[in-house]
Amino acid sequence: MQANRGSARYLAAVAAFIVVLCLSFGAAYAHKHVFARSGEPTVVKSAKQRGDKPVTFRVVSPPQHGTVRTQYQVRAVGRASQGASARVTEVVYQSKKGFVGEDSFKLLRVSGDPSDPYKNEEVTIAVTVQ
Repeated sequence: MQANRGSARYLAAVAAFIVVLCLSFGAAYAHKHVFARSGEPTVVKSAKQRGDKPVTFRVVSPPQHGTVRTQYQVRAVGRASQGASARVTEVVYQSKKGFVGEDSFKLLRVSGDPSDPYKNEEVTIAVTVQ
């Protein structure tokens, strides 16, 4: 009986440690804080296309004090002499003109690449508007 109680406490401690560890690492990717100027567009998140599979973001929960849109850019990558480029999806936040304070919204990363480790990841973006 004594061994079972000790084993149960040990397993409970290990489970608690795993939960804390998962929450600690998950929070690093699931939340982002940015600063923006009132009324000005600000890129708050970006993702490089993986191969020929596009990466997009869908707004799950919109901001209360502004708007969110996505835009696509082609950027040089690597050394300029190599001429390599990549398609990048950017998420742009713009507060209502004159708004100053805190705003937030949730995004869902949508990827056509089944091996994308961040596919279907929800991210909360917290914005401090100055």
